[in-house]
Amino acid sequence: MKKLITFLTIGLLFGFTALIFQQIEANELSSSQNTEQVEKIQRHVHSTTSNAPKNTERLSSNNPTLSDDKMIAMMDQFMDTLVQEIDEENRVVKFRTKDSLIDEFDSIATKEVVRPYVDYYFVEQNGELFIIPTETPAWFIKDNEYEKDTISDNKVELTQENETDLYGPYTIQVLFEKIKGQWKITNISH
Repeated sequence: MKKLITFLTIGLLFGFTALIFQQIEANELSSSQNTEQVEKIQRHVHSTTSNAPKNTERLSSNNPTLSDDKMIAMMDQFMDTLVQEIDEENRVVKFRTKDSLIDEFDSIATKEVVRPYVDYYFVEQNGELFIIPTETPAWFIKDNEYEKDTISDNKVELTQENETDLYGPYTIQVLFEKIKGQWKITNISH
């Protein structure tokens, strides 16, 4: 009977020891996860504050700077306009000429910045516009961090470093300028 009690006691001690080690590991994992969460939050706060417009004291209320939301919306709209609906023969459904497609960008970009994209991705044949099947360009990824530099009241530059399987590492820089009271994309380099 003494041997049975001794074995049970030793078994309980091993069980408690194992339970204690599991709890220690769980606490370390939880602490590690908490540290990762704190670091993520700090990175987010840093990216948010680093993306905030600089020199805001120089900006007047009647000449506001370009907001991050507006800037991202313009980048999305640029790509949405570039990627046109097509039929089974790659014919663009909505436009018949490159010039009419370029005009569609007018609210967000200058013709000079749009034309190289339209010339590369589209071809006119027999009075119709066709898309050349290929990948979209290396582009802004809205969920990734970026830098926003307010150069002046009328100029803002976006810079983002990305890496994709298709393009590998790349940097995209986009210049926004206020022209006749309206923000437009005036230069894109990648």
